[in-house]
Amino acid sequence: MFQLIFFIQGCQESLTKPPSTKTALCNLVESEHCLLPFPSQHLLRADDSSRTGYRLNLQQNALPVNVDGVPFSPVSWNDLDGFSLGSSAYAALPEATLSGTVQWPDLEDAFRQDTKTIFLELETSRWIPHTVERESNAIDYGQDLLMLRPMIPLKPNQTYVIGIRHLVDSNGFQIDPPEGFEQLREGEGVIEELDSQKLHYETVIFPALEAEGFQRNSLQLAWSFHTRSDDILQPLQHMKVDVLEYAEEPIPYQIEEARSDTCATDSRGSLIEGQFEVPLYLDSWEPGSLLWRDDNGLPQRNGKVQVGFHMLIGCSVLHGEQKGTLVQYGHGLLGKRSEIDSDYLHNLADEHGLILFAADWTGMKLEDSSAITLNIVEDASRFQTVPDRLHQGWMEFFALSLLVRQPHFMMDPHLTLNDDSMINPERLFFYGNSQGAVLGGGYSAMHGQMDGVILGVGGAPFSLLLNRAQGFTPFLLILETMYDDWRDITLIQALYQQLWDPTESIGWTHLQQSPVLMQAAIGDGSVPTIGAHVLARGLDAKLMQPATRNVFGLDSVHSPYVGSVYVEWDYGIPDSDGPYPAPNDTDFDPHNGPRTSEMGKAQIGHFIRTGAVSHFCDGPCDWE
Repeated sequence: MFQLIFFIQGCQESLTKPPSTKTALCNLVESEHCLLPFPSQHLLRADDSSRTGYRLNLQQNALPVNVDGVPFSPVSWNDLDGFSLGSSAYAALPEATLSGTVQWPDLEDAFRQDTKTIFLELETSRWIPHTVERESNAIDYGQDLLMLRPMIPLKPNQTYVIGIRHLVDSNGFQIDPPEGFEQLREGEGVIEELDSQKLHYETVIFPALEAEGFQRNSLQLAWSFHTRSDDILQPLQHMKVDVLEYAEEPIPYQIEEARSDTCATDSRGSLIEGQFEVPLYLDSWEPGSLLWRDDNGLPQRNGKVQVGFHMLIGCSVLHGEQKGTLVQYGHGLLGKRSEIDSDYLHNLADEHGLILFAADWTGMKLEDSSAITLNIVEDASRFQTVPDRLHQGWMEFFALSLLVRQPHFMMDPHLTLNDDSMINPERLFFYGNSQGAVLGGGYSAMHGQMDGVILGVGGAPFSLLLNRAQGFTPFLLILETMYDDWRDITLIQALYQQLWDPTESIGWTHLQQSPVLMQAAIGDGSVPTIGAHVLARGLDAKLMQPATRNVFGLDSVHSPYVGSVYVEWDYGIPDSDGPYPAPNDTDFDPHNGPRTSEMGKAQIGHFIRTGAVSHFCDGPCDWE
C-alpha cells in the first residue's frame, strides 16, 4: 500500500488537468451530465436474444474522458442485459439539499406517505428501502450528485422506477425540475431528442408513480431502469462444471514446507505451504489479464497454472483429540493467503478442532494492486480485468476446496496421524473477513456445498462501500487526479458495479443456500455497517438478541438459532453519517474487533460444531 501511495504522489506531480472539451448527445431529461440520470431505460436497447429483452447501449461520446484524453470505452458493458442488483440511482439536481429526505439508519422514513423520494419495484409495487445522500468529496466543486442508495439487493430482471418530489434548496424553496423532464411531465413542446422517451413516461413511469401517490405535477424528476438477469453468472457456472470435470482425476499438488507447531508454548498449530495445479481460464497468468473466452463468451481452458495454498492445522487436531473440520478462509483487501497464519486463527483452530486452508483471491490479491492502479491511470474502462481475474480466483478457491477432500491429499504424510487422516471430509465451511466476506458471500453461494458460512466485517455492494472504506482512499485519489469532473468519478464507480456483480456478494444473495453467520462492528471504517445491513437483509438474516441496536428489516431471534444470523459489536465508535469512512480518534480499530474477540471466536466455533448460532456476550456485544 505504501508503494501505491508513492505511485499516486508521482502521478499528482506529473499530471495536469486540461479543461474538458467533451461533447456528446446527452440524455436531455437532465442535462447536467450525459449519463444522468443513471442507470436509466434510456441507456438500454431492445434485444430479443437476451433474457431481459435488453442490452446496455452506452455510447462512447457520452462517457467520461480522462485528463490525458483517453475516452472510457463501453465495450465491456454493452453485452450486459440490464443493470446491477447493487445499482444506486444517481441524479444531479444541483440546487437540491437533503432536507427532509430519508437518511440512514432511519429507513422507516422511506415508507412515509409524504416521503420525498420513492424507489419502486414496478412488477410488485414494492417500495424499496433506501437512503439519500450526496457525494461528500465533490461538494466543494459543486459536482456532488444526488444518490438514492437501495438498502436491499435488487431483484434480477426487474424494472425499478425512481420518483423525486418536494426537494428544497438551501433557502427552503422547492427546486425547479430540469427543463427536459419538465417538458415530459407537462406533455407539451417536447423536443425531438426526448420524443423517443415520451411513450415510456406516459405509459409506465407516470402511471406507476401516480398509483403510489406521487402526483405527476409534484415530480421534480423521475425515470426507470431494468436490472440484469442471472445470465451474467453463466461464465462462473460454466467454469464450475469444468473444474468438477477436471477434479474427477486427482488434482496434482506438492507440499513445499511444513512448519512445526509450537502448541506447547503458544497454541500455534502446524502451517503447511504448497502448490496445486488448476486450469487457467485467462489469456495470461499476469495481473491485468482477461478471461479466455469462446465465441459464445464462455471461459475456456488456456493451459494450467500452479497456485499457492496455505493450510493451518489446529493443535487439538495435531494432538489427536479430534479430526479437523475443514474451513476455507478468504483474506482481506489486496492481501495474501498468509493472513491465515494469524494468532486468532491459530487459537480458533485449536479450541474448536479446525483445519483452515486458503489461497489468494486472484483478481484482488497483493500482486493485482499495481495492475489495478495502472488501469485507473491509463484507461479506467479496463476495469474488466478485475472481475475477469476474480472469476479465475473463484475457480482456484473451488478447486482447492475439492483437493482437500480428495483421498490422495487427505492421506499425505503431513496430514496423517497414526496412519489415519486428520481431515474430516464430511463437513466444509467458509470463513472470510473484510474483502474475504465481500467476495466470500458470493463465492460460497456459487460453491453450493458449504455446510455454513461465516462473514466477518463484510458488506455489499462494492459501490456503496468504496467511498466509506479507508482502503479505497488511495484509489479514489488516483481517480481524482485523472478526471476533472467529480460526476465522472462517481459514475465510474457506478459503472464498475455493473461488472462486479458476478464476483461479489450482491450478485448472489438470492441464490445463497447455506446458513450464514455475519459478524460486524459499529464504527467500522474499512467496511461500514451500512453495507453489512444491506447484505444481512439480502440473506434474510435474523438479528441475534440481545442486540446493540435494532436493524431495520431484520427480525429478532434468541440463541440458539439455526439459520442466517447477524451479530453486531459496539465499541463506542460511531458509524459514518455519510459516504466517507467512520471517524475514529482512538487506537482501537473496530474492523478487527469481532474476529479477535473471545466471544466472537466462541460464536464461530459453536456455529461450526453445532450448526446453530448462540450468543456468548454478556448482554449486547460491546467492550469486553
